[in-house]
Amino acid sequence: MVSKEPVRIRISTDHDAVAALDAVEADKVPRVIVRNGEPVAAIVSMGDFERLNLAEPSQEAISRALRAIGAWRDLGGDDLAETIHRWRHESPDRPPLRI
Repeated sequence: MVSKEPVRIRISTDHDAVAALDAVEADKVPRVIVRNGEPVAAIVSMGDFERLNLAEPSQEAISRALRAIGAWRDLGGDDLAETIHRWRHESPDRPPLRI
């Protein structure tokens, strides 16, 4: 879950992240923090954070979402279940998702 208000931490100059913070502040390019080969967090400029966190959906985005929702209206509950079941059997096997 994404919080509207970030958790604030204090970092001293002897911390490893200071160079990444300075770089983001200078060029505004986000940095991804990787642990054990997996991305775990990102450092973004405050401008990017505010834009992403406070962004409201545009009317065009809302219209596209409503059109996508409406595309399923012709399928009743039973028809929808049958269609999904058929699609599962028609699609090629894939390895299970790792969550």
